[in-house]
Amino acid sequence: MLRKSVRFGLTFLRRLGGRGRLLAATAWAATALPCGFAVARGDAAISQIPDRFIISACMGHRGNIWLGTESHGVYRYNPHADRNAAWTHFTTAGGLPGNTVQAIACDTKGRIWVGTSRHGVAVFNGARWQRYGLLNDPAHHELAGPISEHINAIAVNPVDGSVWMVGNSGIAVYHSGYRPGYRKWSYLTVANGLPADAVDSVAFGRRGTAYVGTQCYGLVILRRQKAIRPPGGQAPEHWARYRLWRTVSSRWKNGPPLTPAGMGLPSNLINAVLVAKNGTVWVATDEGVAWSINRGRTWRFVRGADWRKKDQQLTHPPAAFFIANAAYLCPPGQLLSGDHVNCLAEDSSGQVWLGFWRAGLNVLDPQTGVVAPPPVAWQKAAKLKPGAAPLRDDVFCALPLPRGRMLIGYFGGGIQIFSPPTGHSHAVSNPPGGQSRRAAAPTPARAPMPAAAEAPTAAQLAILKTAFQKRVRVMLARHGPPIAVALDQDWITEGNWMGRYGTDWALLTAMDAPNLFEVNNGWQPNQGALNRIGAHFLGLSGLRSWVQWLYTTDRRVLEIPRGYLYNQWINGLVKSRRLDRREAEYDDHGEALPTTWQGPGLFDATEVPPGINMLSFYEYNYNGLSGPMRQRDYTFTLRRQPPSVPFGAINGFNHWPDPIRQRVVNFCGGVWVRYLVRGPGTFTLKIGRNYSLNTMVQAECLDLAVRRPRPFFGGLTKRAQRCAEEPTLAPWHYHHLGRKLPDPNALYLGLGMVERFHHPPSAILPRWAMGVGYFAEALRSDWAHRPKKLAKLSAWRQKVGRNAWLLHRYRRSEQQLARQGFTTARHIEKSLWHYSVVNGWLAVPSYCNAHGIYAADRAALKRLKASTKASTKASTMKGPHP
Repeated sequence: MLRKSVRFGLTFLRRLGGRGRLLAATAWAATALPCGFAVARGDAAISQIPDRFIISACMGHRGNIWLGTESHGVYRYNPHADRNAAWTHFTTAGGLPGNTVQAIACDTKGRIWVGTSRHGVAVFNGARWQRYGLLNDPAHHELAGPISEHINAIAVNPVDGSVWMVGNSGIAVYHSGYRPGYRKWSYLTVANGLPADAVDSVAFGRRGTAYVGTQCYGLVILRRQKAIRPPGGQAPEHWARYRLWRTVSSRWKNGPPLTPAGMGLPSNLINAVLVAKNGTVWVATDEGVAWSINRGRTWRFVRGADWRKKDQQLTHPPAAFFIANAAYLCPPGQLLSGDHVNCLAEDSSGQVWLGFWRAGLNVLDPQTGVVAPPPVAWQKAAKLKPGAAPLRDDVFCALPLPRGRMLIGYFGGGIQIFSPPTGHSHAVSNPPGGQSRRAAAPTPARAPMPAAAEAPTAAQLAILKTAFQKRVRVMLARHGPPIAVALDQDWITEGNWMGRYGTDWALLTAMDAPNLFEVNNGWQPNQGALNRIGAHFLGLSGLRSWVQWLYTTDRRVLEIPRGYLYNQWINGLVKSRRLDRREAEYDDHGEALPTTWQGPGLFDATEVPPGINMLSFYEYNYNGLSGPMRQRDYTFTLRRQPPSVPFGAINGFNHWPDPIRQRVVNFCGGVWVRYLVRGPGTFTLKIGRNYSLNTMVQAECLDLAVRRPRPFFGGLTKRAQRCAEEPTLAPWHYHHLGRKLPDPNALYLGLGMVERFHHPPSAILPRWAMGVGYFAEALRSDWAHRPKKLAKLSAWRQKVGRNAWLLHRYRRSEQQLARQGFTTARHIEKSLWHYSVVNGWLAVPSYCNAHGIYAADRAALKRLKASTKASTKASTMKGPHP
């Protein structure tokens, strides 16, 4: 029975798209190139590219090649220019919002769209760059556009020319062809049917069908329909053309498939999507490649040559005879070079190019199959010169070029251009001391810049709110009151965490290694947090504390708490107070294990206090450009620990209910992975190594989920009476500096902030679960309708600051608070030089009293209440509008 099932999974004879093309298992081969292909010599000037870390590529008008890099901006190659002036280099100095370019595409008007890692999108029209982000903000040279700051991919719809940008907060669509009354920008998020807002890739069929690859929840297929005008005469949203057709998920949730080939998707972690000319849909995952010839109804997959080791080194590997039988039915020559497929591309002859993580290239010919020399033999025949891009390296992008050529971008090896058999060998690398030059060739025709996103009207905002509320009702009906929700990842804050994260409790891993560095704000947990590595560790010593840089100024590194840094300074351990950051982490020592070993990974059990809390984890890959150090692909799985399980135990973790999954890939810039959780209870997070070098985490923080930032370190000396001590006291009532609240329905947060918090958890959690899409549109509406009267200005600033804080635009929110006369929590913490750490506590109340901060904030709060009361009274006297 086993042999029959595996043999059925290995039968690949299928007609592709009805054109008579056969895909046979016996024709698959793990090769670097198809027969006769070589590296092109034609464009000799392209060998002068001065950067080695290529992430994205596209072909512009007039044959220009655009390359996006890690930390070094964008390069444009003009084949018509002189050899010494072929390259143009664009960075933040020339108008780019950020130098790490995740995605790049050319639209139908010839404009170049660039997606950055934490600054949204920029567009080049042949003359200048224009930045598009969350708001219309002339002070920051920004126009409203996408709601994601971290853009993973950009694609152009071949049917209507719309530009799709996918990222950490859903999909943003720009359409320049709408007639008057239609919105130029629209968004697809969880409210429109996406299983999660974190999206990694998108591709289109001939009729405009969108195939969307999510980071953790499989493939989503959106079918294009006619736009439907909503009631009331409002302009329809672009997403009205696209309705959720189907979500394709893998049945393997906690590990790879146990066979090298079979039916279905091999993994829910999607890296790239390609729709071939014959209609075949190809999906690249971290466990091989899958394809469908019937528009996504059925799928088949094949894995890489390392599948056997991966299955043998699982935490619970299958029986040896099972692996032997599967290997017998699928010889190594019929497999891909590796499991982790990064990118896909189709050349002019219909061959599919696959770029791998650690495994170089494969080229698959669905018509005749591929029989080519093995990679080592080809490398000797090609005679790659010293310093050339290694054949077996991380391939991040593949771009079809004219005349059947293919450009391959390596992360760490520059680029190579492969040509058909008539070409000759020429390697592209990073030459010593290579410098970019300004192009002398004429630039493309200047196209008008895309229009900014319009602020939604009250009716449009109400329609959006209704869509989100419908999603929340469905969520509550299926699971009851939710206990955890995944929030969008924060790629903006980086290491500037003080006053923004950890306002209740923070664990800074290895900050004071080997001691535990824990900072809290009055909450004294019974058990706190327990960090450990997974059980599958092959004799390793256990959790490791690692300090890479004792002191640095890199903003991606976490700030050192001021009191602790002051102690180091007065003891002569640090020469300058400007060296206020330390790169320290917990890791699982996974580099001592094979990359095909499952785990061990990191497990973190956290005791969560009563109420709604935000649980956050910081990840930063400090050596993301160094050989195997750059290979990081983490999976985050959060589960609530059953009451019957002892604190910190991980036995049976994969069987605990309601997993919440996220994923972080290529985080050379720091990222905060965030969850909203409801206590009391214990939540356990598993950070999966996912065959990376090792697993690490820099910080874990806990914040009370209120709409405003709270005073940092000590504004609330205690949580109110413990529920066990005073059962009649609701868990969301608190004391401020030892005094009871004058209003039991209001929480005085200190620093002039008042927040009504008398809401049951079942009402707060769904409000946050509405997602970033609604909050972004609400902020744009408020930002566009700034009141002219001074009486309403303070209330407007308070509302804008609240929404900006929810969207982790902390700097903008703090500016609004400062304009209201309040002292921000971050300002206080940055001023705490003469207070020291005592048992993990920072003495903030005495500092605030000594400097009159509480008195000043009370005065500011009094003024705010007076102005709000006056504006309310004035609007009441005017009476209702006719």
